Amino acid sequence: DELRLLVRERLQQMTQAVIRSIVGRASILEALSVAGL
Repeated sequence: DELRLLVRERLQQMTQAVIRSIVGRASILEALSVAGL
């Protein structure tokens, strides 16, 4: 059970990091397109 909880926490942390990087990349692309690049 402890291992399962640990794995779940790790997955959630990874998911949040991935979402953050995707959102960051999307906002950068949006800023570039707005700038006309």
